[in-house]
Amino acid sequence: MHFLPALAFLALSPALPAAQCPVSKVTAADAAEEDRFGWALDLAGDTLFVGAPLDNIVGRNTGSVHVFEREGLNWYLESKLVAPDAHRGQTFGTKLASDGKTLAVLASRMEFAGSRGPGVLYVYEQRGRWFELVA
Repeated sequence: MHFLPALAFLALSPALPAAQCPVSKVTAADAAEEDRFGWALDLAGDTLFVGAPLDNIVGRNTGSVHVFEREGLNWYLESKLVAPDAHRGQTFGTKLASDGKTLAVLASRMEFAGSRGPGVLYVYEQRGRWFELVA
Protein backbone atom coordinates (compact mmCIF):
# COMPACT_ATOMS: atom_id res chain seq x y z
CA MET A 1 0.00 0.00 0.00
CA HIS A 2 1.31 3.47 -0.88
CA PHE A 3 0.58 6.60 1.10
CA LEU A 4 0.64 9.84 -0.84
CA PRO A 5 2.27 12.94 0.67
CA ALA A 6 -1.04 14.77 0.57
CA LEU A 7 -4.39 14.76 2.24
CA ALA A 8 -7.64 15.86 0.65
CA PHE A 9 -10.04 17.52 3.04
CA LEU A 10 -13.65 18.17 2.13
CA ALA A 11 -15.01 21.44 3.51
CA LEU A 12 -18.77 20.96 3.63
CA SER A 13 -21.19 23.85 3.55
CA PRO A 14 -24.86 23.28 4.41
CA ALA A 15 -25.81 26.07 1.99
CA LEU A 16 -24.37 24.25 -1.04
CA PRO A 17 -25.49 21.01 -2.69
CA ALA A 18 -22.97 18.18 -2.27
CA ALA A 19 -21.81 18.48 -5.89
CA GLN A 20 -20.83 22.12 -5.29
CA CYS A 21 -18.96 21.72 -1.98
CA PRO A 22 -15.47 23.21 -2.17
CA VAL A 23 -12.54 20.87 -1.60
CA SER A 24 -9.21 21.95 -0.16
CA LYS A 25 -6.06 19.91 -0.59
CA VAL A 26 -3.83 20.02 2.46
CA THR A 27 -0.22 19.06 1.87
CA ALA A 28 3.17 19.31 3.52
CA ALA A 29 5.67 21.14 1.32
CA ASP A 30 8.50 18.93 2.57
CA ALA A 31 6.56 15.63 2.57
CA ALA A 32 7.96 12.45 1.10
CA GLU A 33 5.84 9.38 0.37
CA GLU A 34 7.43 7.38 3.17
CA ASP A 35 6.63 10.08 5.81
CA ARG A 36 3.07 8.72 6.20
CA PHE A 37 1.66 12.27 6.19
CA GLY A 38 -1.97 11.89 7.26
CA TRP A 39 -1.41 8.72 9.33
CA ALA A 40 -3.10 10.44 12.29
CA LEU A 41 -5.60 13.30 12.09
CA ASP A 42 -7.44 15.47 14.56
CA LEU A 43 -9.71 18.39 13.76
CA ALA A 44 -10.63 20.90 16.46
CA GLY A 45 -12.61 23.88 15.18
CA ASP A 46 -10.48 25.64 12.57
CA THR A 47 -7.30 23.76 13.52
CA LEU A 48 -6.27 20.55 11.75
CA PHE A 49 -3.46 18.39 13.14
CA VAL A 50 -1.79 15.95 10.73
CA GLY A 51 0.69 13.34 11.95
CA ALA A 52 3.61 12.18 9.81
CA PRO A 53 5.19 9.57 12.12
CA LEU A 54 7.87 8.41 9.67
CA ASP A 55 9.11 11.92 8.77
CA ASN A 56 12.93 11.86 8.75
CA ILE A 57 13.65 15.02 10.76
CA VAL A 58 16.85 14.19 12.68
CA GLY A 59 17.03 10.54 11.72
CA ARG A 60 14.97 7.81 10.15
CA ASN A 61 11.32 7.75 11.36
CA THR A 62 11.63 10.66 13.80
CA GLY A 63 8.12 11.91 13.04
CA SER A 64 6.34 15.26 13.04
CA VAL A 65 2.93 16.90 13.39
CA HIS A 66 1.77 19.61 11.00
CA VAL A 67 -0.63 22.21 12.41
CA PHE A 68 -2.95 23.83 9.85
CA GLU A 69 -5.36 26.72 10.41
CA ARG A 70 -8.45 27.36 8.31
CA GLU A 71 -9.19 30.84 7.01
CA GLY A 72 -12.41 30.82 5.04
CA LEU A 73 -12.21 27.84 2.69
CA ASN A 74 -8.39 27.62 2.72
CA TRP A 75 -5.99 25.83 5.04
CA TYR A 76 -2.56 27.26 5.91
CA LEU A 77 0.39 25.59 7.63
CA GLU A 78 0.74 27.31 11.00
CA SER A 79 3.59 25.23 12.40
CA LYS A 80 5.40 21.90 12.30
CA LEU A 81 5.95 20.21 15.64
CA VAL A 82 8.73 17.76 16.48
CA ALA A 83 9.63 16.28 19.83
CA PRO A 84 12.23 18.32 21.73
CA ASP A 85 14.24 15.11 22.21
CA ALA A 86 13.68 13.94 18.63
CA HIS A 87 15.75 10.95 17.54
CA ARG A 88 15.75 8.00 15.18
CA GLY A 89 12.79 5.62 15.40
CA GLN A 90 10.67 7.84 17.63
CA THR A 91 7.55 7.90 15.35
CA PHE A 92 6.28 11.15 16.85
CA GLY A 93 2.74 11.78 15.55
CA THR A 94 1.46 8.19 15.54
CA LYS A 95 -1.72 9.22 17.38
CA LEU A 96 -3.20 12.67 18.06
CA ALA A 97 -5.93 14.08 20.30
CA SER A 98 -6.92 17.71 20.75
CA ASP A 99 -9.65 19.91 22.13
CA GLY A 100 -8.35 22.90 20.17
CA LYS A 101 -6.26 24.37 23.01
CA THR A 102 -4.37 21.26 24.17
CA LEU A 103 -2.77 18.69 21.89
CA ALA A 104 -1.57 15.22 22.92
CA VAL A 105 0.93 13.54 20.57
CA LEU A 106 2.02 9.92 20.89
CA ALA A 107 5.48 8.75 19.89
CA SER A 108 4.77 5.04 19.95
CA ARG A 109 8.06 3.35 19.07
CA MET A 110 11.01 4.87 20.82
CA GLU A 111 14.38 3.29 20.03
CA PHE A 112 17.17 3.35 22.59
CA ALA A 113 20.54 1.93 21.60
CA GLY A 114 18.95 -0.17 18.85
CA SER A 115 16.13 -1.64 20.93
CA ARG A 116 12.55 -0.48 21.26
CA GLY A 117 11.52 1.26 24.43
CA PRO A 118 8.22 2.49 25.81
CA GLY A 119 6.11 5.04 23.97
CA VAL A 120 6.00 8.64 25.13
CA LEU A 121 3.09 11.07 25.23
CA TYR A 122 3.86 14.76 24.62
CA VAL A 123 1.36 17.44 25.65
CA TYR A 124 1.25 20.85 23.99
CA GLU A 125 -0.86 23.88 24.84
CA GLN A 126 -1.76 26.72 22.53
CA ARG A 127 -0.02 29.95 23.48
CA GLY A 128 -1.18 32.63 21.07
CA ARG A 129 -0.77 31.25 17.55
CA TRP A 130 1.76 28.56 18.53
CA PHE A 131 1.64 25.29 20.43
CA GLU A 132 4.26 24.88 23.17
CA LEU A 133 5.31 21.72 24.98
CA VAL A 134 4.01 21.61 28.57
CA ALA A 135 4.44 17.94 29.56
